[in-house]
Amino acid sequence: MARHLHAVCGAGVAMVPPPKHNMEMNMTTVTVSTKPMAGHAAHTTALTMDFSTVTREQLEAGFMAYAIVKLQGNWRKNGIPPTATVNAADIAPGKRIAASITSDQALAIVLADPVQRKALHDALIAEEQAKLDAELEAATAPTAE
Repeated sequence: MARHLHAVCGAGVAMVPPPKHNMEMNMTTVTVSTKPMAGHAAHTTALTMDFSTVTREQLEAGFMAYAIVKLQGNWRKNGIPPTATVNAADIAPGKRIAASITSDQALAIVLADPVQRKALHDALIAEEQAKLDAELEAATAPTAE
């Protein structure tokens, strides 16, 4: 599967071809297409990134920044969880985040918001009251003899 990178600069967004990696020199080269402003023609740049001096912590921090932005976009659409544990490989570039959330995640989102928590509480109370009313009505209804 070919990897594609997205370059976002100014108003331009462009797909670029898969990176070319030189293992001996720890360098990766990509072609970046950048529009200076919306509606303008794109300019291309051959970008070579030297990874020889970057630390694992720096790479993780960079990936974390990318992951946070990607996750926040998903959460805005599907609800913001109070906690989340994510496998980094599941949100790597080129991967889509699952659009659905589990019932546990949905409940956690509702319980984290005081307004939604009260609405859920009120709905549960009303549901239980309706069940009790139905049972009482069934128990006190005259029997046909």
